[in-house]
Formats: sequence, C-alpha cells, structure tokens
Amino acid sequence: MMRYPVAMPPKELLCVFSKLYSPMHNQIAKLYKENIHLANLRDWLLPLLMNGQATIDK
Repeated sequence: MMRYPVAMPPKELLCVFSKLYSPMHNQIAKLYKENIHLANLRDWLLPLLMNGQATIDK
C-alpha cells in the first residue's frame, strides 16, 4: 500500500473541516444512541400492548 500516492489536504484545511464536522458527528452519534434506545423501548412495550397488559390513556 505504501507504493500508492495518496493526496492529502493541507493541515489548516483539515483543522477547519474538523471544527465544522465535529459537532455534526457528535449529533449523529447522539441520535444513533437515542434511536437504539427507542427501538429497545418499542420492542419491550409492543408485546405488552398487543397482549393487553398495558393500555394507552386518551
């Protein structure tokens, strides 16, 4: 692999990109974890609702 040249941007550009991308990456990671948590809650609650063991008040 070391034989193949790879184009790299200047370090200044990498720093700017990192500053812009880091908050977006953190938000993506946070939403991913929240999605997993919500899917687990759904998987736990759905059988209870289907069996009538839990109800939803209107």
